[in-house]
Amino acid sequence: MQSRIQSRYAELDHEHYKRCELDHSDSAREGCTVSTVTVTCEPVHWKYALQVAVEEARRLQQCGLMPGELSRFKLAMMRDSEQLAQQAGFVPSLENLDFVMEHDALGHVVMDQVAGHHALVRLDDVISLECVNEVARELLGFFAEYGKAAAERDPLGGITTAIVACVPATTTDNDGVEVPFHIEEQEVIEVLSADYGEVQALEDIFVPDELLSDAELDALTEQRRPTIVSSSVDEATGVHQRVLSNGIRVNYRVTNNEPGSGFLRLVVPGGRTAEPVAAGPGGIGAAAVGFRTLQEVGSVGQWNRKQVELITMQNLVMFEVEPEAEYLFLDAAFAVKGGMRTTLEIVHLLTSSPVWDVHALERVKDIYRMFELNTQRNLELLTHDKVNHAVFADRRLMDPSREELTALTLEGVVAAVEHQLRAGPLEVNIAGDVDPAELDEMIIRYLGTAAPGGALTPQLDVAPLPLTPLTLKAVSPTDLAQRQQRHWLRDSDERACAVLAGPGPRMWAPMPSPVLPPLDAAATAVAAAASTPSGGLALVGPDGVPYHPADPVNAAAAAQSNPFAAQSAR
Repeated sequence: MQSRIQSRYAELDHEHYKRCELDHSDSAREGCTVSTVTVTCEPVHWKYALQVAVEEARRLQQCGLMPGELSRFKLAMMRDSEQLAQQAGFVPSLENLDFVMEHDALGHVVMDQVAGHHALVRLDDVISLECVNEVARELLGFFAEYGKAAAERDPLGGITTAIVACVPATTTDNDGVEVPFHIEEQEVIEVLSADYGEVQALEDIFVPDELLSDAELDALTEQRRPTIVSSSVDEATGVHQRVLSNGIRVNYRVTNNEPGSGFLRLVVPGGRTAEPVAAGPGGIGAAAVGFRTLQEVGSVGQWNRKQVELITMQNLVMFEVEPEAEYLFLDAAFAVKGGMRTTLEIVHLLTSSPVWDVHALERVKDIYRMFELNTQRNLELLTHDKVNHAVFADRRLMDPSREELTALTLEGVVAAVEHQLRAGPLEVNIAGDVDPAELDEMIIRYLGTAAPGGALTPQLDVAPLPLTPLTLKAVSPTDLAQRQQRHWLRDSDERACAVLAGPGPRMWAPMPSPVLPPLDAAATAVAAAASTPSGGLALVGPDGVPYHPADPVNAAAAAQSNPFAAQSAR
């Protein structure tokens, strides 16, 4: 039901609600099994959000699952159980203790993860569509048939025992004005029991086994001839370092911390630093909003959002994007069996041929607007926001405002994100239970054939990003109004939140050495010919000017081509 509701949300041209969750679990406190449906939404849209949940509950209760849905959910359940069994020896003792105590208290048979997986495998053939649909009738009756007379109800269904509504005293209307808010009991009853028309079964969705077919990959391989142009292994950390012919850098490390699992991070250099410093179609917020829009669209290549959601679900792939000051990140956790290929396919398609949609852009803007409203009502979020405004002189270090969001257009955010994809070099970092030989073949086949933003060799045929340095506010020591601020906020508890903030060391540069004595001509010549005692690296910067002999840290950083090496007095 949650998957179906999420699919309906994706079809809207704006965001009406946030989340709907169905939970069915044993409750030691209640002494029985408890089923709950929890709908979380913006106050002004509560009726519509509840209506969608009721409609999908009725559809699932009356029409049941589709055959394709059942097979995909079973496959995902089996893979999840298999992965849990692989990690049996790595589960913390406290979690095992809680697991045993809960099952013992509820009268369940206690099995470890391996025995539980073997038992589930034996039940695979027993879990049929008819049995699952019968259980759906029983589970959802309390919600889907609310308000029906006893004679009209499905005899398998239960009865609602409680309805709890947690609502704010005030809310903000569509114009941003704070207005009183309240819900009457009769209003909730009317929404739950209303007639929303005839319930129709959904059509089954075709879900591919892969997002890039072998024929497509063979053709790309023949055309682009991907190779690994640089390969090394750092002995100290065990990190395998690869550079592909299209410029993508791949670092991976084999670890069995979570057997059968892997984690991937795609790093796109640029981030919000590459945004302009003023509002406009591609101005402040373009990279952040644009990158989140890619995730909100959910489609990659020729596959729509529903298909992508289902193939990632059955392969236990979860991914999230995050725009930061200097990079755009995509993080993915996956099951190595099946999930690693799906994850690499998503990276290939997302970088080579991103799919854009104006409705998804508007939904992302709405999310930012709602977060801004929520910030004004939350003590911790508001304190953090006020500190940012007091310390930073650059709007790119903060979430875009309503005016900046309104100025953004689809063309502007597309240009901002795709320019960063093209400019490169992209970096992919992988850690997990992987086989190096197999992974090398996969990164050549799936990542080496990618053309980020349409560029086959990003560093060579694309102009570099225009980066404007991020800045702090220049606050006078005597400006007490700026340096010492107090804000009052109505809150549920009488509490306070205090923050001290100020400038600190640069994030990437080595910390500068103390003031160094000047070098005369003779000392400069000696320094130019000298080397560091430990690594044998010449104390000479990229411009040929020697570093001070007493500044080996920055000299060593510069010798490794670190562009952020501090330029100390020489």
